[in-house]
Amino acid sequence: MTMIVTTNGSRPTVYIGRITEITFACIASFIYGTQSLQMLLGSTDQAAAGRPVAIYLIFLSIYAVTLIILFSDLRFVRNILLHWPLILLLLLFPFVSTLWSVRPGDTWQRSIAGFGSSCFGLYLFWRFGLTIAIRILAVAMTCAALGSLFVCLFFPHIGLMVDETWVGAWRGLFYHKNSLGAAIALATIFLAYLALTDTPIFRLLALCGLSICGLILVGSRSMTAVFTTMFCLALIVWARAVQRSPNMLVMLTLVSTLGIGVLLFILLSFASIDDGFALLGKKAGMSGRFPLWEQVFIFILRKPWLGYGYEAFWNDASTETQVIASVIRYSPFYSHNGGLETLLNGGIVLFIVISIFIVLFLRRSWIHARLQRSSFISGMPLVYVGFLILSNVSESHILMRNDLIWSIAVGLSMRLSLDKTIQNYENYDHE
Repeated sequence: MTMIVTTNGSRPTVYIGRITEITFACIASFIYGTQSLQMLLGSTDQAAAGRPVAIYLIFLSIYAVTLIILFSDLRFVRNILLHWPLILLLLLFPFVSTLWSVRPGDTWQRSIAGFGSSCFGLYLFWRFGLTIAIRILAVAMTCAALGSLFVCLFFPHIGLMVDETWVGAWRGLFYHKNSLGAAIALATIFLAYLALTDTPIFRLLALCGLSICGLILVGSRSMTAVFTTMFCLALIVWARAVQRSPNMLVMLTLVSTLGIGVLLFILLSFASIDDGFALLGKKAGMSGRFPLWEQVFIFILRKPWLGYGYEAFWNDASTETQVIASVIRYSPFYSHNGGLETLLNGGIVLFIVISIFIVLFLRRSWIHARLQRSSFISGMPLVYVGFLILSNVSESHILMRNDLIWSIAVGLSMRLSLDKTIQNYENYDHE
């Protein structure tokens, strides 16, 4: 980024406003990228009822600053309306779902949070662009890793899991070790690109951050996180190889797929499938997810088209949640799958909209990487789409409020949609 400066004699003066804005972006990214506010100001138990007013005020302040800066720029509003109206549809759909929500009050309140936090991604990539946004996100996630390491080592009553199944596993500034693992995988993407493309000081920061991430992965004992992180690193290598040799796309993809297939074959060729999953420290039921998914799907079929309203299904007082809890013998608070959660939030209608969003995001990411083959960083959006898809297999981040993973997806897809080179490519008749 070229800093905005004025000269006063021989001493340049950096605009304080720009520094303040970057600081705000880093702090907001840290807050959205962790569950630190909820754990440190609220309760270390995610199921605990009630949240201090301070938490809501902090989030509302971030929403307000984001929206004021973003929508005061008429160019942004015009470009979004002209080039990426699908984003507006996604952001407004939760509000519309209040009309049929089983808990309209909760849906409306959570829609505000979803809109505000999603707009942060738009703000981040609109104001700073791809390169600077990566720096900001890398710094924020390094701070998240450092903070998690700190509480794990010095405040174990906060940083370690207490559940009897995973007692002693690191969770850091998150309620669960898998959430910590997802954050580490996210950090790895940005730190890897920072280490390979930026200035020496940022490379040093990236290498230190990656080292901390590796240590946390070991402490978290989350094989899901390890697999996701390794997948992201492999995807970075694949994306760069395809960029440099686009004619080798089919072969490189086949080789990569074959490698994954061989790994799965070895895993599943044990005497029983349980033994194979045991190798990864798992049970064949994906830690209880399969029974949960089966029960969730039963209730999806009862409201298939529009679902139950945005984040209205999971409620301890609802009959549906009580039935599911009685069958699977624990009380879930979400479905542990992005697709199923989307169907609960908005049914088949929302699922189709999300599918279109991801397909267009993937297509534009591929075009961006292909048209800028000499730029290593241009492959990052393509890698991020892969991470987004994988992270929603066993967890849920689609349309998630106060979630950095979803905010980045919204902002990054917007940035690609406004790229003039991509627009010209899409408008050109290649046939």
